[in-house]
Amino acid sequence: MHIPFLRRLGAIAMCSIVMAACTSNPSKDVAEEEQPLSPAAIHKIALIRVLNPVELTAENRGGPLPLLGAVGWIAQRHINANRGQFLEQVFRNQAFLPGDELTNALLAELRDKGYSIEYLRTVPRDLEDPSDILFDAIQTDADAFLVVELDEMGIYSGVTSTKFMPRLNVDVELLGRIDQSEVFSQSIEYGVDADEHNDEEIPADPKYAYGSFGEAVEHQTDLIEGFRRGIGAIAASIVRQLRERGVDAGPVPAITAGLSGHAAHDDGQASNDSP
Repeated sequence: MHIPFLRRLGAIAMCSIVMAACTSNPSKDVAEEEQPLSPAAIHKIALIRVLNPVELTAENRGGPLPLLGAVGWIAQRHINANRGQFLEQVFRNQAFLPGDELTNALLAELRDKGYSIEYLRTVPRDLEDPSDILFDAIQTDADAFLVVELDEMGIYSGVTSTKFMPRLNVDVELLGRIDQSEVFSQSIEYGVDADEHNDEEIPADPKYAYGSFGEAVEHQTDLIEGFRRGIGAIAASIVRQLRERGVDAGPVPAITAGLSGHAAHDDGQASNDSP
């Protein structure tokens, strides 16, 4: 007589257990793990060395060749490629390594603002795609990684322009160490692509505009000076934006040079003033 009642009682108890399991802490823990790292929780930043751009570009979109159709377009493309290679030779002549110079500028800006920094000169990278950093293999006690990539670099003359202007565009990311969650992300344009003057767009001084590619490479010292001005302005903008977003300096400034504890891809950069 009492067995059906006990069975119903058991079923009710089982449902209660299942419902409690569905609303218990594990799902809450997962939700908490998915929360991005707060800027206020970052007390130490690991700065990864900035690599040199894969290639330099020298584009002229206002020349007469593209008006000749496909043949003219192909000819102009060939000229642009040769000019890009010549620009690389100019950089070598001037011992100008933009990746290292941007790294040095960032270290100086971060140090000046009192940030606690660990500098990672080499990090593990994917063998097929060196731009792919293997974050999980990096040994560091920093709270976040600061990753800066030189996206585009060279000189450019637009369709309606008679001047060649410097172009230096970078991508910036601040990523949480544990899960690489994005804390801050920004693209910054210096030179010809900057239409306004703010932290994302930084115009170049008009004195770094040249009437032809030949004139630009004839004034190699001034040409490199224009890029160095851009590098300094970009580094200052990055650190300023970090502070504006609540990533404040740590209580005890410290710069630590060191390597990750794993096999690392050789970044292939060297200079007399390497970080």
